[in-house]
Amino acid sequence: RSLDRLLDQGAQALRHAEDRTEALRRARQIAAVARTLAPGDAAVTGYLARVDEVDQLARLNVGSERALREGRLGEDGGGALAGFREVLKWKPGQARAMQGIAAIESAMIRRAEEAADATDFGTAQTWLDRAGTVREDARTVADARVRVEAVRMARIIELRDAGVRDMATPLGLKDARIKLTEVLRIAEPGNRVAADFRLRIDLATHY
Repeated sequence: RSLDRLLDQGAQALRHAEDRTEALRRARQIAAVARTLAPGDAAVTGYLARVDEVDQLARLNVGSERALREGRLGEDGGGALAGFREVLKWKPGQARAMQGIAAIESAMIRRAEEAADATDFGTAQTWLDRAGTVREDARTVADARVRVEAVRMARIIELRDAGVRDMATPLGLKDARIKLTEVLRIAEPGNRVAADFRLRIDLATHY
């Protein structure tokens, strides 16, 4: 039957419709024709339901991708993250939504690293914590934490070394204290380099 051939073509289009706009358009066109030819046919009804489902998921993905491009990641609810998660709720493991989730995680990591480069390690930590909730068992976030800590330590050592050079002159102690203040701002509690720097300044001050 011509209807069977039409539905076969529709099924082929649907296999790619979640990722390809042209395939979804073709599936919709076939749905319109099938609805006109045999609106009460069970096979047609089933096909129309599948087209509606794929269409809804595609709309969610498109909207989420737009939000991602606009920087609305959804770290506080809504945004791209909510949309992609909605897709995965209805179709676990869907490739397009999974790629979107990974892109959100990458964007959060990028924001963390940008904050670290600006020595705003509090904000960097916040973005890394958010990125850590996007996916389960995301090694990329753990690797990003290592990179951010490396940036922090490099900055601390840079300030310490500059401060020690300042202390080589009688008038340099004030500048060294300014650098110590910055070190203490960005260092984690118990940081040995920061503690050593503070001790050196204390000794220089009292002796």
